[in-house]
Amino acid sequence: MPASCGHNFMIMKKLSILLIVFAFFSCEKSGPNPEPQATCSDGILNGDETSIDCGGSCNACEEPGGEITSYDGMTLVWNDEFDYEGAPSTAKWHLQTLPIFGGGWANNEQQHYTDRQTNATVSDGTLKIIAKKESYTFEDSTKEYTSARLNSKYDFKYGRIDVRAKLPSQAGAWPAIWTLGSNINERGGVFQATKGEVSWPECGEIDIMEKRGWETDRVLGTFHWKDDNSGNPASYGLDKTLDGIGSEFHLYSLIWEDGILQIYVDNERVVQIGNNETEFKKPHYLLLNVAMGGTLGGDIPSSFSQATMEVDYVRIYQAQ
Repeated sequence: MPASCGHNFMIMKKLSILLIVFAFFSCEKSGPNPEPQATCSDGILNGDETSIDCGGSCNACEEPGGEITSYDGMTLVWNDEFDYEGAPSTAKWHLQTLPIFGGGWANNEQQHYTDRQTNATVSDGTLKIIAKKESYTFEDSTKEYTSARLNSKYDFKYGRIDVRAKLPSQAGAWPAIWTLGSNINERGGVFQATKGEVSWPECGEIDIMEKRGWETDRVLGTFHWKDDNSGNPASYGLDKTLDGIGSEFHLYSLIWEDGILQIYVDNERVVQIGNNETEFKKPHYLLLNVAMGGTLGGDIPSSFSQATMEVDYVRIYQAQ
């Protein structure tokens, strides 16, 4: 190799070493590594998120009633977003109208349930269940109020139910979001003909939400079953104070597992019990209704005209 070439080679080698060293120190002087960014899909409130997996560097948070919520390990198996107009979907809902005994309903309720759109209708993205003051005769029994009682045509065992709803605040109205065991032999019930075998409370009942007619800021969550020892009805429940019941939508949820049942309002737990009863180890279906008067409706004032429960969506999830 000529001397000039060797000399140039040495210069190039030294320059390469200097560049490597410079690059190393440049990296060192760039400061500590930045804080890890929120993944926006990990189900955790982290980074600069303003809510779980949204806000800050993530996508903007959806208003309630926007995108369908997902839960880790669960799949949406049945839902109604009420994104249509008219009567409730006959593919998804059965309107129960036949009085269950004596021309009336349980708990000394004062209404007839109908399948008319004046009592249950879908418009502007929500279901409206409307209890009205009007004289109505059905099967030779006359009541002074009408309303609607919806049964889901889907039954299920275990999972999570989310129902986003705005409740009536009028005295005398008794709104409910609840389940019954699909094996109940109840007149006019959606599964009576195919699965009806037992009476209440042996079927089991889960009241995800009830509101007393004389209260404007409190909801109840209750479980009902048949006591194996006495054979009598048994129940356990708690209530929760809640602002804006009649003016705001709230999320009412049931998380139902093999070992535990939990009722939530706006993702805050209201009540839970261990799943030790056979009634809660069999399929249930969902009911939505507004009753008038009776055990939890109480006295109906003479000034009452109508009351509406408005439902934004119903969603049922189950483990994948």
